[in-house]
Amino acid sequence: MDIFIISLPEASERRERITNILNDVELKYEIFEAINGHKGLPAELVNLPDDNFRKVFKSRPLSNGERGCYASHYLLWKKCVELNKPIVILEDDAIPLEGFKEALQEIEMLHEKYGYIRLEAQFGNHSLVESINDSLDLVYWNCNDMRTGGYSISPEGAKAFLAASARWCYSVDYFIGSSYLHKVPALGVLPPVVSSPNDLGTYIQLNAKTKVGLLYKITRESYRFYRFCRMALWNVKSRKRFRVVR
Repeated sequence: MDIFIISLPEASERRERITNILNDVELKYEIFEAINGHKGLPAELVNLPDDNFRKVFKSRPLSNGERGCYASHYLLWKKCVELNKPIVILEDDAIPLEGFKEALQEIEMLHEKYGYIRLEAQFGNHSLVESINDSLDLVYWNCNDMRTGGYSISPEGAKAFLAASARWCYSVDYFIGSSYLHKVPALGVLPPVVSSPNDLGTYIQLNAKTKVGLLYKITRESYRFYRFCRMALWNVKSRKRFRVVR
């Protein structure tokens, strides 16, 4: 599978670390110049963030950093569709672990059935879907909204993400984790083959915190409960679909 690394030009230390690791295991990759949201979005994406939804249901608009991060992943989903084959997307602070190269061969075949496969660890409960080999399992994550450091995606999965991204109402990790929006199950591999230690800081800072009025606090918490219910229902249906092992 083609490997794309999302990286800002100024993130030299992060870029050097991940490229050195991939070079050591003799894997080819392509640097995707990340969109810096502080400098604005490409013209074709500038109207996609939905600030009105964000203010009412999330208390604040997407930060410039969140916009740039979403844009970078969005453009790579489009790239996946254009290539018409599965790709691997890594953020430049991710660390490919032992077994990464070998796992990619297995994961590419899995994309004949599955649209998205998380390569890094996730918090919370998971269930076994199938054993890939003696040392690698495919699992279903109940929650999948922590980070987007490393995952693979098929053209079908990318099309689903793009179709559900006509409005950007969430940060990209929260969007991917909201499976009921795009209908792409949150699958992943265990043990993980990518680590995201977040030890080199960030070059895309969030905006400063803003005060939230009482009304927006109420709508925010109401939406949080709504999402919890939608995710719970999605997980029940998905477990039946995959017949996962508890």
